Amino acid sequence: PLYCIMLLLGSHITCSGQELWTLERCIEHGLRNNPDIERGRLDIEINDNLLLLSKTEVLPSLFLHITHSPHSEKCISPYFNSSLTLFGGLGKYFKIKASEISSKISRHQLDAIRIDLILSIIQSYLEALMAQEMIKISKNNLCSIEEQYLKSKVWFDNGKTTHSTLLELDAQRSAERVNLIIAQNRLALEKIELAHLINCTPCQGMILDSSLCHKPLRMVSVEDADSIFQSAVKLPSVEICRERVELSKYITRGAQSALSPTISLDATYDIRNNIGSYGITLNIPIFNHYQHIINVRNTKLEWQKEEISLQQELKELYREVFSTIQNVVSSHQAYIAASDYLEHTTEIFYQMQNKFEMGITGITDYNISKNNMIKAQIEKIKAKYQYILECEILEIYEGKKGQW
Repeated sequence: PLYCIMLLLGSHITCSGQELWTLERCIEHGLRNNPDIERGRLDIEINDNLLLLSKTEVLPSLFLHITHSPHSEKCISPYFNSSLTLFGGLGKYFKIKASEISSKISRHQLDAIRIDLILSIIQSYLEALMAQEMIKISKNNLCSIEEQYLKSKVWFDNGKTTHSTLLELDAQRSAERVNLIIAQNRLALEKIELAHLINCTPCQGMILDSSLCHKPLRMVSVEDADSIFQSAVKLPSVEICRERVELSKYITRGAQSALSPTISLDATYDIRNNIGSYGITLNIPIFNHYQHIINVRNTKLEWQKEEISLQQELKELYREVFSTIQNVVSSHQAYIAASDYLEHTTEIFYQMQNKFEMGITGITDYNISKNNMIKAQIEKIKAKYQYILECEILEIYEGKKGQW
């Protein structure tokens, strides 16, 4: 019927002049415009500045002092003062190393933000594609029930079917219209969520690339867990834990250096009188209410905590890799099973439809077979997108994502 043709082609009619958004384009746009990534870049600049500041602390300090005394003939007395730490227990060296590691951590954190964003965009994109397929199912079902209703109306006029059967089909037609509206609304919401992630203006006319659904199947087994884990240990989340262990080590060394004596060279030059002097100062910490000792103890404890966090992160990562591989295998098997289920339920439905049109079976059996077929269609779509998502997650662990 003309109604079905317009229904199936309606989406193509409204897409004229619209733009295609592939998954890669969405990821690139999100990485360029996401505010969390911009904040991550600013954190890197801040830590780089702190690193530069820690390096400049090894340079001597130089001050110009000007004193004013109205009761003296020489009321203005300018002089220079300079100081240089010759030895301070390597405290400044450890501070520089800690600043370098903090700068590395901020870069790893930015990489972690990128990967999290990529995964979120992939999930949202797949949800939108699945919503698109749900709309196709709803349109096809509505077209089918519309066609069946028109046939039954002719049969009713000729006295070949009952009024209750016609009412049942009419009710199903209304229900399918509701399902179509719900599916369209879900697609609209998924596109809004996707636009939010990539930080662009929500546009319901955004065209998604469904070629992602046709990527070749990959074979993987739990025996591949160790090799994939070796790639996954290079992820930013693990690198952050490693660097924090190193950071705690240098913080501890810096706290220990505060217990050692310091030697500094001080110099003064009186500009007006052209007199200069210098001297060496030795400071030996004897008692300061155990502040340095307690600080050393606490930094050692923090060091131990970071080592435990690293081991826990590695254990959790191995569990996630193993679980993802298992999910890939199971979702692949579920997709194959759902495809077989759909094939059988579709064949049964067409048999029931022929029997219904011939008057051999009633509307109840027809509805049961139709609902089973719709359920099988939905299960196949869910299994397919779950499999694609698990494969994308596995590629992140393999280091194949996050290179934008």
